Amino acid sequence: MNIFQKTITSLNIEADSVKLLSVKGSTVIKACEAPITRGYIKNTVIDNPQGVADIISDLCKQAKVSRQDLLVAMNNFRSVSRLITLPRISRGRIDEAVMWAAEREMPVPLDTMYVTWQFLDNTDSEQNVFLLGVPRDAFSQLVKTLWAAGVSTKAIDTKLIALSRLISNESGIIIDLESDSVSVVLQIGGIPVVMQTAVVEAKNTINEDKVKRAADDLYRVIEYHNKTHPEQSLNKDTSIHLTGSIVNEDIVEFVRQSTGRTVMLPSIPLNVPDGFSPYRYAVNAGLIFRETKSRQAGYHSIINLDIRNAERFLIRD
Repeated sequence: MNIFQKTITSLNIEADSVKLLSVKGSTVIKACEAPITRGYIKNTVIDNPQGVADIISDLCKQAKVSRQDLLVAMNNFRSVSRLITLPRISRGRIDEAVMWAAEREMPVPLDTMYVTWQFLDNTDSEQNVFLLGVPRDAFSQLVKTLWAAGVSTKAIDTKLIALSRLISNESGIIIDLESDSVSVVLQIGGIPVVMQTAVVEAKNTINEDKVKRAADDLYRVIEYHNKTHPEQSLNKDTSIHLTGSIVNEDIVEFVRQSTGRTVMLPSIPLNVPDGFSPYRYAVNAGLIFRETKSRQAGYHSIINLDIRNAERFLIRD
């Protein structure tokens, strides 16, 4: 069977809704969402696994899609990523070397995180590695929820890595605006070198304040990145790809005015139904592209981690 004719389904769990996207070939066949009861998710962590599981199960039944082999996104709040360089050593010792480096580089105790990594380019003497740590409590609650919903996963990705696949060039910026969070991504050379998520009070924060927070965060991370990596600096011509559930035409214009940058909606090269919202389903699309876009021209993001693999990396006594 041609892989492009398989049905691929992705699931994105936000504080206020669960979004499902199902694609066959290059055509969206299902795009639907269901609201999540307030309080079921607190500070981006699932607080009521059974309640969220019931919503996911009902949504899959409504959409008439299988709950097997889903691609699922995990929020990046409190996750940590690092790009490190190690000396080239034998395959049998490389995992231990990465864990030693993670203990040195990660700013939080590793016994609070699951850590995984991806090997990147190398030379005769050095190996570059992309490290990712996710909070154990948040990941464990997500796994409990999926199990209770009867969902089996093909991969569990992070939300911001999924979004980075929508950047149309090797380098770019993403701002993601949700009801309870604001996120910023800087991608350089196909690698998300900065992934930052801040939690905001959904009911007490107006959308304009969320944009201001995102603009301030973006200014700080670009200034720091350009000072520490002048050879990879981002200039004012670098566009922002804007995603998130609260995005509308007014928000697009406000982001443009607040940052002084060109603002683009995510590039989703799929056949979509009328009324499809690319910014609401951007994370889902990024998950789908994990399976398909690497086989298409113009694919720039090179990070494809699966957080499920991180469970086996335990902290040494």
